[in-house]
Amino acid sequence: MNNRKNLCLLTQDVFQPIIDSSLQFPLQLRILCSCLYQVVQQRFLEYPLQPVSTVIFRFLNPALVLPHEYGIVDAQPLPRIKRGLTLVSKILQSIANNLIFTTEFHMRCFNDYLRSTFDSVTNFILSISEPININTIISSDEQQQLIENNNNNNNNNNNNNNNNNNNNNNNNNNNNNNNNNNNNNNNNNNNNNDSTIVSPTYPMSYISDANVLALHRLLWLNQEKIGYYLSSGRDHKAIRRRSFDKMATLLAYLGPPGHRPLDSQWISYNMTATKFENLWRKHNCMKEKNLNH
Repeated sequence: MNNRKNLCLLTQDVFQPIIDSSLQFPLQLRILCSCLYQVVQQRFLEYPLQPVSTVIFRFLNPALVLPHEYGIVDAQPLPRIKRGLTLVSKILQSIANNLIFTTEFHMRCFNDYLRSTFDSVTNFILSISEPININTIISSDEQQQLIENNNNNNNNNNNNNNNNNNNNNNNNNNNNNNNNNNNNNNNNNNNNNDSTIVSPTYPMSYISDANVLALHRLLWLNQEKIGYYLSSGRDHKAIRRRSFDKMATLLAYLGPPGHRPLDSQWISYNMTATKFENLWRKHNCMKEKNLNH
């Protein structure tokens, strides 16, 4: 009984920070979740959130089970600790799948805890799957820093103008000319500060050669479908066409993708549509069986 309670407490200590991190969730993963949610919603209207939740926790659970391989800890955990982490990972994955334990009798005692977390994980997945306009992204910290810098510069400029006005009453014509030059410099600084605020910043991401190869192959083999999809949209604009033309020109310059190395075969585009649909149909069947039980 105590072991069961301790495992639930440990799982909650891991689960709660995850669902509280929606505002700090990495931008690249947020974009991925948004795209995945929109694609799944078109094919499986009843369950668009579970695939997103499953994918996210598939990223997290390996680091939980093998923390030493991800740089979280220096040494490999002891066997009894590793077993506890494995059980926590299993519970978290069940939460992500929105399923209770049915076949593993020794895990059924955690079903009440699982049911209590389903609403929380649903709200979390909804918050990280919202559509994002990447062209307008700028972090809140950067925006606040730019505002503070602009206010400080404006205050300095106002002080300089006041000093210049006082000096104008006491100095000769040569000093007046110098003050006018200073005012012009201050105006130029204001214009530079305004342009700084308008300019957005973009996140930097790092991808491996295998990712680049997979993306090259995916775009090369599907460029006709992409062009047809863009041209058939109701809101088709010239800017879409220009973007597609740039992509087609780049692909023509790069040529067909080369042979992919053995370590990148798992990224192949062939692992997407058909296998994903089969997996999700199997998942729906499992869910119906659980409801019948």
